[in-house]
Amino acid sequence: MKDDSLQGVAGVIDKDFSAAKLAEDIQADELVILTTVDNAYVNYNQPDQAPIGKIKIDQLKKYLEAGQFAAGSMKPKIEAVIDFVEKTGKTAIITSLRNASKLDDGVGTIVYN
Repeated sequence: MKDDSLQGVAGVIDKDFSAAKLAEDIQADELVILTTVDNAYVNYNQPDQAPIGKIKIDQLKKYLEAGQFAAGSMKPKIEAVIDFVEKTGKTAIITSLRNASKLDDGVGTIVYN
């Protein structure tokens, strides 16, 4: 641009990866991703659906590799928390907005190294 002005362009920003990167950059104590469900689940929407509580990152990676999380839904959240925990060694939590005030009670899916 000749006059050094800025011009907007269309773009897509992934909110989960953005949150993880911001948490990493500000050296947050933990990453919390809020969604519409209380936990991430294995076998989601199946008769044997089960919530994931506290889980080591290695096990969560196995679930991810097995295709347990839907693209465009839980999968980007799982990828973001894995990225955050790997890079920082800190904890990440996925839970619902209604559980946000109960984080100290161990609610949600808690991912650790």
